[in-house]
Amino acid sequence: MMFRCLTLAAALLAAVPAYADGLTGAPAPFDKGGVKLALVGYISGGDFFEAFQSGAVKQAKALGVDLRIFPGKQDAALEREQIEQAINLNVKGIVIDHGLPESLKDVAQKALDAGIKVVAFDVNLDNPKIPQVEQSDHLLARLALEKAIKDNGETFKAAYVYVAGFAPPRSPSPARTPATTSSSSRHC
Repeated sequence: MMFRCLTLAAALLAAVPAYADGLTGAPAPFDKGGVKLALVGYISGGDFFEAFQSGAVKQAKALGVDLRIFPGKQDAALEREQIEQAINLNVKGIVIDHGLPESLKDVAQKALDAGIKVVAFDVNLDNPKIPQVEQSDHLLARLALEKAIKDNGETFKAAYVYVAGFAPPRSPSPARTPATTSSSSRHC
């Protein structure tokens, strides 16, 4: 979890020319402080999202950044409005955390047009100017299944839960096996 928070913070801060508030020798505007960033989420409830948000807050505090958090409610229209609010606050960077690509691409472009750096986390905005940070849901699922087999043997009861709006759809890679391609390519 901490690694993902650090990776996301590093990606956003790499998209913004520097990374701290009032650090000697840092490029403007980070040498004087007052840098505002926004974390706009599609989903904010649950252990993962609460820990993710908490990690982002801790990193922002450590870096001296004014982080504005816009919690998600699984509402695409609300997420768009929150990105608009972040643009109007003149933030230097926006992390778009999950969401529905079709409802975000144009407003993310609007942020870029306003000179705001944008990073997408687990949502594919299909824009070469927007760095994407994502976890490998395929690898996480494989590791979890391997552990379940190790702990329970090859025969046991299990359930699969999918919630729309998580990881971006992508084509199966050649490394995926036919058994994993059908579900992974649709949902990961």
